[in-house]
Amino acid sequence: MAECAGGKLRVVDVDAGVEVATLDAHADAMAVLLDGRVATASASKVQLWDVGTGACVSTLMGHTDGITSLVVLADGRLASGSSLDGTVRLWDTASGTCIRVLSDHKYWYAVKTLAVLSGNQLASVSDNCGYVIRVWDTRDEADGAGGALARPPLLIESEVGCAIVPLPGNRLATGGGGGMCIWQPPAPRHTS
Repeated sequence: MAECAGGKLRVVDVDAGVEVATLDAHADAMAVLLDGRVATASASKVQLWDVGTGACVSTLMGHTDGITSLVVLADGRLASGSSLDGTVRLWDTASGTCIRVLSDHKYWYAVKTLAVLSGNQLASVSDNCGYVIRVWDTRDEADGAGGALARPPLLIESEVGCAIVPLPGNRLATGGGGGMCIWQPPAPRHTS
């Protein structure tokens, strides 16, 4: 578990009830990687931290504006959604390289939040004069349609300010100023 206070990121062992590390990290978003490192986002960069040493071991650059969300995909890749540059980036955290930019967020509208779905899919919510949920196929290019929209975009009327959460039955829950809503995204796209 981690908490941000006063420009420091404190990592706490919940079972033992003790602080195990303090990182000199400002975090607008954060995620814990599969190998135990912590990813933080501040402004337009992502930093990867070794909790054992408290050191920043890698800085991931590529976004041109503030990052609003970090999630870890099942295969260990990191996805970051940016506030104003309108992109979602997939990162190989071992090498620190950006392996894909997902950018169907037209007119540079803000990507507000991300959620990991089953089957190598990632959901993003952007503010396009109304909110749009996009579901992406994150497979590698060699696996098929990697980087393509897995489903047609879903335009929703209510504000999505804080979260998108996957639910059973391929449904999504969104939360924001208008309360919580449950959505059934359009059927998957079939490619030949």
